[in-house]
Amino acid sequence: MTGLLILSILFCRACNFKYISIHWEKPKVYGSAHITGYRIYIDGICEAVNAPDQLTYNYTTGKFCTEYSFQVQALTDNDITSKPSDPLLVKWPGVIPPTVRQLPSETNSSLKLGWDIPYCTEGVKIKHYKVCIFKLYFKSEKETHPKLTQILKRSLLWYH
Repeated sequence: MTGLLILSILFCRACNFKYISIHWEKPKVYGSAHITGYRIYIDGICEAVNAPDQLTYNYTTGKFCTEYSFQVQALTDNDITSKPSDPLLVKWPGVIPPTVRQLPSETNSSLKLGWDIPYCTEGVKIKHYKVCIFKLYFKSEKETHPKLTQILKRSLLWYH
C-alpha cells in the first residue's frame, strides 16, 4: 500500500529586515511512503527543495514592504506528493520612501520641502528624517539650470 500525506500548518518563525523564516512539523504519513524532501513555494514558484529532516526555510532575497505567500509540499520515495499546504502570507518589514516635493516658501531665499508620512510595516518606527540636497555644478553659463523639481528628484530623503 502506498501512503497518504497530510501536511501540517506553516508558521512564521522569524520575520525581520534580513530574512523570513518559516517552519512546519513533519507531516503524518499513512502506509509505506517515506518522506524524501519538501518543496518550498514562494508566490507559487518552487524556490527550493529541503531534505526530509529540514523543517525550516529561510528566505533572504525579499524586498521591503512586499507580501509573500509561502507553501510547502512533502515528497515521498514512491512519487507521491502531498497537496501544497495552505498559503502562509508574510509581509517583509520596511519603509517605502516618500516623494519629496517643493512647498511654497515665505521668501525667495529659502527652500521649503515636504513629504507625506512614509508607509511603514508593522513594528517599524521612524526616529527622525534627514534631507540631503546635492548642489549641481555646471561647466559653463550657457548651460540651462534644471527646474527645481528635477533637483528635488535627485535629492535623497533618509530616515531612521
